[in-house]
Amino acid sequence: DKRLSLPAGISGIALPKGLGDVPIYSLRALRTLAENFDLVHAQLNYSTVISRLALRSASIPVITTLQNIWYSNEFIRAYPMPGRLKVRAQRWLEKKTLSKNTYLIAVTRSVACLFAEYARIPEDRITVISNAIRDGFFSKTFPPSSEIFGRLKAVIVGRLVGEKSHLTALEAAAKLPEEIRPEFHIYGAGPLRDFLRSSAHRLGVQTMFHDLSNNIVTGK
Repeated sequence: DKRLSLPAGISGIALPKGLGDVPIYSLRALRTLAENFDLVHAQLNYSTVISRLALRSASIPVITTLQNIWYSNEFIRAYPMPGRLKVRAQRWLEKKTLSKNTYLIAVTRSVACLFAEYARIPEDRITVISNAIRDGFFSKTFPPSSEIFGRLKAVIVGRLVGEKSHLTALEAAAKLPEEIRPEFHIYGAGPLRDFLRSSAHRLGVQTMFHDLSNNIVTGK
């Protein structure tokens, strides 16, 4: 484990990434470990489900951060196979492992609404804490990037999977007039690369895909 640097009076540890790759901890070991703390925070599906199962009969709160849109049936229907089966199983497990000691935080109101509808729980059971942006960010003025670089450029960094919503960004850009439509540079790897490449071509959005070493791997 890794000891966290936290404010005075608060202590905590982070379990290693290996927890998400192989079951290196048994449920009993997690339960014993958690007894030394007042709460457990789990993020992403595997750690969420394992933590809830381990502490289901305990009184220790398990806090989960909701940050995906896969709770929407419309999203699931559009998700390509075979990943759709995995996503269906993951969201089902998130719903079935809810208990009285589960506390939920969503990164946006829309994510909270989607999960509440899917899990059939009151929306007020979910606390929304949006990602913070300092007020000073909005006080700065910049010349249009088109005056500096020519065509506007947009960068997306992340796995090429449905929950990252690359397609939503491309579809939004396609609705803009061609003269102000940005050129996209997408960094990352994943199962949706070919799908996103063909979608960008269909939508008429100039898009370059890059691998993580900054090499361009495919064009428009």
